[in-house]
Amino acid sequence: MSEPPELTKYLTDLERPFDSGVARPYEPQELIRFALRSGRYWADLALEWLDAGAPTAGLEFILDDAGHDRSLPQPVRHRALRLLKQTRPYMWTAWVKGDTQKGAVQTTLNRFIGRAITGCRYVEIDYEGGKEGWRGPSRDELDYGLELDLDNGETWSIVWEQFNLNEGLNVRPGSLVPESVRAEGSAIRDVSSRWLELGPGVLAEVRLGWAVIHAGPGYDRHGNKVTEAEESQLSLTAIQLIGNDTRTTVVTLYGADEIRVYFSLAAAREDGVVLAPAADA
Repeated sequence: MSEPPELTKYLTDLERPFDSGVARPYEPQELIRFALRSGRYWADLALEWLDAGAPTAGLEFILDDAGHDRSLPQPVRHRALRLLKQTRPYMWTAWVKGDTQKGAVQTTLNRFIGRAITGCRYVEIDYEGGKEGWRGPSRDELDYGLELDLDNGETWSIVWEQFNLNEGLNVRPGSLVPESVRAEGSAIRDVSSRWLELGPGVLAEVRLGWAVIHAGPGYDRHGNKVTEAEESQLSLTAIQLIGNDTRTTVVTLYGADEIRVYFSLAAAREDGVVLAPAADA
């Protein structure tokens, strides 16, 4: 999601201390995200707002980008990484260690509850003429990821990730194009009408399915070596988006390098997808 250009006129708000009681014509996270991409002066003030208690939800990846942006002064980069660590002590939802981190991922994705999905796009890489049979009566197949637009203006991405021999679903704020892949290097299918017809209405619950993995030594997304003791032991393999109208959509890893989207629980079960139990089960 691109920030509205009118946010420029609100940058000077950052020169005053953050006050959660002040009514604003924008969400504080929107201005902070915009400021972190607007140069060192505004980035530093945006981090001051976060230190003062401004909400951090949805800012994990922009903080990570700021923490590794060489155009920003080192103190600003270090401050961004410190805030990122406080917000979420691990980078990916795809791999976690134990119940504490599983719970943190669940808490993050529970922000979808009460929101309606207003748009969806499938993103495929090395696209040559289209994938035959990508759409069926109750499921879709894609080779990279998808973007979901919510009715509060946020865009979130679900993408297939690989780490050593382990695969998982990464869910993160922001778009895949152009943040992860170039538009000219991918194909984008707008499937909004399909999701509005078959997908959930207002989201009432998000259930996550995890699989045990055996991680080995490797490197993180920035090329830093990660020791075996620091690596995760669980991978996210399925996400159930459950609407308050009983319609459910399942996004899951399936086979090698493939994501499947099911609009039918029966079809997902028939294909052997392991679904997460209800919270009260």
